[in-house]
Amino acid sequence: MPTSRDTLMMPPGTVNALRIRNDHLVHDHSGHPVAPPHPQALTWAYELVEPAGRVYGIDADAILAAVIDDYQTADPEHEKAAARARHAHATALILTAQHRADHQGTVIDAQVTTLRTPTSRPVTAPLWDCPVPLVLVDVVYAPFTSATAPIGNVRWLHSRDADSYLQSLCEVGAVTLHRAGPS
Repeated sequence: MPTSRDTLMMPPGTVNALRIRNDHLVHDHSGHPVAPPHPQALTWAYELVEPAGRVYGIDADAILAAVIDDYQTADPEHEKAAARARHAHATALILTAQHRADHQGTVIDAQVTTLRTPTSRPVTAPLWDCPVPLVLVDVVYAPFTSATAPIGNVRWLHSRDADSYLQSLCEVGAVTLHRAGPS
């Protein structure tokens, strides 16, 4: 069974997420992990696959609290939005570096300069046709700012709300996420 530190709780005492190590997962007859029953008979909405186990959450905020430091303690939505944006910028930098390493020797100097641009500053190129995808954060571009987003080989992290951010993390390959369904 999971220990108390594996249970992520948010007020008012509802268990919003549960982290289970791989060696504690229950598997069905096909060998697939089965979501544990929720301790308060709620439904797990998401299953986040981690190298050492799984995190089951009742909503996107619960999963993000397991992924982003201090997200669980952020109370007003604007604090959560700021935490998502900080996480998105850090994730974009990591993913860009990984993509760049995968495409050694195929990037021209001007593209390298753009790839090194901090993700908090908008890219001014209208078209990105580099083999290395740009990983950008939505809140840096219109409609959140006056900056026009480039088109082309672009991957987006949508940090404006919890559901969009969690889905975009999955789409860019930063996390593996499944709909958990009824527990």
